[in-house]
Amino acid sequence: MRQSKFTEVQIVSILKEADAGRPVNEIRWKYGISSVRTLIAHPICGVR
Repeated sequence: MRQSKFTEVQIVSILKEADAGRPVNEIRWKYGISSVRTLIAHPICGVR
């Protein structure tokens, strides 16, 4: 399995920001997440 670019703490922080209502595009830009990663994570994490 490929090693994640982010630590578990960073992932939790990113998900909390999304839960708080911050626009996903802003979160992606801040952390350098590609739109493909967002599409993959959407069904798993419920990120909109």
